[in-house]
Amino acid sequence: MSNHPFNDPQVNPLPDANDIESGASQGKSFGGRRKSQTKLSTDRDRLRKIFIGLLGVGLVLGILTATGVVWVLHQFELTEPPAVEDTL
Repeated sequence: MSNHPFNDPQVNPLPDANDIESGASQGKSFGGRRKSQTKLSTDRDRLRKIFIGLLGVGLVLGILTATGVVWVLHQFELTEPPAVEDTL
């Protein structure tokens, strides 16, 4: 098959495992997509803030739900002990 729809191996061959291993030992990155340390730390800080925000929202929703359940139980007097009848 002479037509290669995505990559022409004669013009721009894809790297194989040996190329990647030799490039990694020389400090090269294929595709030029290596992020710098500042970008990684910025992403980590952003993810940490999102995670803490989601935990806070979950905590607030849990407290509101628990308060609502207790309020409904009190409204329908489901927290009172049942009346005991003497049947002797």
